[in-house]
Amino acid sequence: MYLQDILSAVQDIQEFTRGVEFEAYAESRLLISAVERQLSIIGEAVTQLLKLETGLTLTNSRSIIGFRNILIHNYARVS
Repeated sequence: MYLQDILSAVQDIQEFTRGVEFEAYAESRLLISAVERQLSIIGEAVTQLLKLETGLTLTNSRSIIGFRNILIHNYARVS
């Protein structure tokens, strides 16, 4: 389930941002919010997956989880 959530979130981000220049992205509160939501889903899914599969190793999992925590708990620091 968590791997499917990660895959779906990545696909959504790709769909949302396909053909969008950074300047247009940076000016769209709706797009920023949508992408940040998917990034938070990825971070939470990684967290839960690692709890469920204690022997599993995922590249950059600490960074992914840390970024999710910043998005959720310290969002004022994100620019």
